[in-house]
Amino acid sequence: MKHVVFSNLVKKSWSKAVLIASNNFERYRPELLKALNSYDTEERAAAVASFNESNDADAHDYILPLLDDPDQMVRTEAAEYLKEFGIREDVSILLDRIERNQSLRFLLTCSLQSITGRKSGLIDENDPPETRES
Repeated sequence: MKHVVFSNLVKKSWSKAVLIASNNFERYRPELLKALNSYDTEERAAAVASFNESNDADAHDYILPLLDDPDQMVRTEAAEYLKEFGIREDVSILLDRIERNQSLRFLLTCSLQSITGRKSGLIDENDPPETRES
């Protein structure tokens, strides 16, 4: 398969870019690391999703700061990544972001639950969607 630059893939189709990068991860990993700092919002978000889909826990330190990205989609992808690859040292950061970013409250709480192995008491997975989104 001919190599297509990740940023060009994202411009054509976000989901297809994530799929291709994930399936050819070793080839795309250097581009994905660069894409985390791209000016293009969709490229940053797709890069985070690609790391998540590729099960790359080594990208943790690059993705954690994206919880403060100016774009909601990038923050959401970073929170999704941390649900799988968050570490104990992230707990205080996640608690702070739960207070500051209500739109990510559910995902960040899931990350905390995954890291600590117990329910945080903030939200329950059986709560109705409107509770999770508030």
